[in-house]
Amino acid sequence: MICITKNAQKSKPVSIGEVSSKINVPEAYTSKILQRLVKAGMHKSKKGVNGGFYIENRLLDKLTLWHIVNEIDGVNLKYGCVLGLDDCSNQHPCPVHNEYKSIRQNLITFFENTYLTDLTENMVKSLFDKAYVNK
Repeated sequence: MICITKNAQKSKPVSIGEVSSKINVPEAYTSKILQRLVKAGMHKSKKGVNGGFYIENRLLDKLTLWHIVNEIDGVNLKYGCVLGLDDCSNQHPCPVHNEYKSIRQNLITFFENTYLTDLTENMVKSLFDKAYVNK
């Protein structure tokens, strides 16, 4: 999504091949995830020579990591047991429940408050800094 956001800021769709090569993940898997996010309305896809995946301008500043994580993992991160137990709650905690509660809340807060555009800007800045330092 960062790759798509970066290209969306230039009004350029990005192909599945470009995305999968940048993140070093097989095209088939990348395609399944991106199609799932298309169905969720987070971005769009366009077929053809100049096609690819893109994010509409109206969504660029609205999408957070939580939108993506929630779509891919569902609410399990927010409500599920970190050990995968069915009967884990405040009343019946698993061995790590109480310790994980604050970690989970911090993680969810981070996801909910981190926008794709922020990550994209930070990534571009980081890449620029590395290129500048290495010269």
